[in-house]
Amino acid sequence: MSVFDPTPCRRCGDPVLTAHVLDGDRVLLNAEPVVGGTITAWPVGSNPGNMFLRCAVRPDRALPPYDMPAHEKKRWDGRAAAASRAWYVLHVHGKTSQQIVEMPRRQTT
Repeated sequence: MSVFDPTPCRRCGDPVLTAHVLDGDRVLLNAEPVVGGTITAWPVGSNPGNMFLRCAVRPDRALPPYDMPAHEKKRWDGRAAAASRAWYVLHVHGKTSQQIVEMPRRQTT
């Protein structure tokens, strides 16, 4: 079983991934990444039987590919590249990843 194999949510049954935030808290992520998501996740550990997911807020900009020619790197738009990639979202019971992205955001002051 891989850390990217979803398990059903205990409350709503939707497929979720359990991930650990950098400060150690655990969160549930919807198993389907979507364009407009806000969370990135990566596996940690070397033993396949003892790995876990680490997660953080997605980067503002994406780095260019390593093999990209120098003249193309000058024109690379990291913000547009990051915005066009699929990222994970925090789980909301009974909502798909796309529905969560389309939900109105809370205003904080």
